[in-house]
Amino acid sequence: MNADVAKECLGATVAEQLFGRLADIEAATSVYDLPLGNPHAVGDDEESYALVIGDTALIIFAANHNQNPRDSDGHIDWNLVSRIRILHIGKHE
Repeated sequence: MNADVAKECLGATVAEQLFGRLADIEAATSVYDLPLGNPHAVGDDEESYALVIGDTALIIFAANHNQNPRDSDGHIDWNLVSRIRILHIGKHE
């Protein structure tokens, strides 16, 4: 992610928060360890998660294993997810 592009698209304050959230994601051992950004499941199937950036933007990501870890009900077991794919960074849609 290019800092200049992030600033242009999101504004300087939100871009700074974006890089903080990306660092948090890299350091976390699971989504439940993320300290900021109100991590929450997206949709009823909970196949992806979102983090809020400032008041206007989101990072949306999904598990990205060859075979995603699943619980006994077939849902993603986010405690065991160690690889993610960023699906969206930008303004709330």
